[in-house]
Amino acid sequence: MENEFKEAEFKKRDENLYYVSLPFSNQGSGMNLQVLVQAEKKALKIVDLYFGNKDGVDTIATGHPADRKLYDPKLWDDQVWVDGVFEKLEKIGI
Repeated sequence: MENEFKEAEFKKRDENLYYVSLPFSNQGSGMNLQVLVQAEKKALKIVDLYFGNKDGVDTIATGHPADRKLYDPKLWDDQVWVDGVFEKLEKIGI
């Protein structure tokens, strides 16, 4: 499929942590990919990813885009939060 990419947004969060937002449009629907990237031992590591739109699976499982912020590189290490995500996915049959 063809996508129209808009200008990416980059923000440095701290010494080795970066936020990237890549808005794009596919068949008229506006979407946004957000990534939290950490530089570690001369390599880049994706520590969080959000591909949400108002009715997408990321929104259902990990939170609404107005609330779901990418700032915590250890979020996926929080087992209680991760268990909650998987419970939500199970409820919707994924």
